[in-house]
Amino acid sequence: MIQALEQSLRERWDLVAPRAAPRTLHFLKFGWEESPHLASPLVFLVFADRDTRPVAVAKAARAPAADAAVDRESEHLLLAHRTLPRELAAIVPRPLAHGQVNGRSFLLATGLAGELELHHTWGARRAGRSGPRIAAALRWARDAAAAAPAAEIGLCEWLGAPDPESILARFEPRWSAADLLRLEPRLRAACGARWPAGWAHGDFFPGNLLFTGDALTGVVDWAHAFQRAPCFTDPMLYELTFVLDALQHGSRHAGQESAAVQALPPFAAARHDLEARGIDIGPARLAVLVAGATRDTGAWAMRAGFAARCEALLRLEQQTG
Repeated sequence: MIQALEQSLRERWDLVAPRAAPRTLHFLKFGWEESPHLASPLVFLVFADRDTRPVAVAKAARAPAADAAVDRESEHLLLAHRTLPRELAAIVPRPLAHGQVNGRSFLLATGLAGELELHHTWGARRAGRSGPRIAAALRWARDAAAAAPAAEIGLCEWLGAPDPESILARFEPRWSAADLLRLEPRLRAACGARWPAGWAHGDFFPGNLLFTGDALTGVVDWAHAFQRAPCFTDPMLYELTFVLDALQHGSRHAGQESAAVQALPPFAAARHDLEARGIDIGPARLAVLVAGATRDTGAWAMRAGFAARCEALLRLEQQTG
């Protein structure tokens, strides 16, 4: 597999760098787990000679369940570069090659400069010190959604569900009966709303964003993108990430910690922008929670503890009104 990936990269080297192809390419397996979920592809960072940043990223399915994710990401990267303005697409990986190795799908894309923000142990205080980066991420998400507007969309249509009952059924294996009762009326209310739609990355959290200083320099992992999703999808997913992590790692009472994250200036400004455009963010928050916890093929559904923290947030919001 590595030999086939290297050959594909060398054949397209003119799209990677202006210099001659290096004598040696190094493939570094990248991942948060020793054995990733079978629906997740293997990810390799590719380095040329003594370079300190990757020149490319390779993704290869190791089971049939991952083929679709690799194929979707390739399609979404192509569409992003065709439809997003140049200044927004500049920080999206450019697809180099897509095909099959040993009967499994693979994707090669350009590597991007930057560092990840290790937000997952932060409370509200630490998040507050990252305000410029949060603001940069929210601006990109807002501008990407607005760059390719689409027809309005409702919650059931977005989740591919015929009615609220079918969405609730997705929660039953892992949510308690009490939490389902809390969720049901809010879900039904949200299903009656329709929202402006556009591009959404679909897994917009700090682990998929690269920064150089306070500048956003990379938005990676496009397997779960949408060309037509509610315009608040990425901003609300991004805020929800910080809220859920603060519930687990913050130093204050859970209600105070959640409120402190939501009050951070970049998040407050993003919600104010939605409200100024007549977008009701009450159903929006629930819609994002539902989308994250119920999309069976989505990365959010596979993250350990995500559904449990969503339950905790739902209970907290119920108690605080």
